[in-house]
Amino acid sequence: MRHLQKLAISLVGIAHPTLNDNDARCEPTALLGVKTSMTSIRDLVQDALATGYLSVTAEDQLRSLLRSKYSTEDLRAFMDLQLAAMDGRIQQESRELLLCQQEYK
Repeated sequence: MRHLQKLAISLVGIAHPTLNDNDARCEPTALLGVKTSMTSIRDLVQDALATGYLSVTAEDQLRSLLRSKYSTEDLRAFMDLQLAAMDGRIQQESRELLLCQQEYK
């Protein structure tokens, strides 16, 4: 199970970049419909798969949820999210912000 937990952290394990307050070009989006009260990994994954986008807020929520006990169904949903991200079907806001910051340095 420990191996699966390490695998589960790989998608959300990167720290999102800190934004420069003066750089409006790299501001996070307005959550793109992600509900802050979601309590299940499956809910977050369903939303990301439906929108094709994983916000910084959703990544933070996933990190938090993955630190606690979760069901096999949640783990399967998370692995589906990882596959979608690796296949390019999911865009990650944190990666976009990182690229944006590197581009404007």
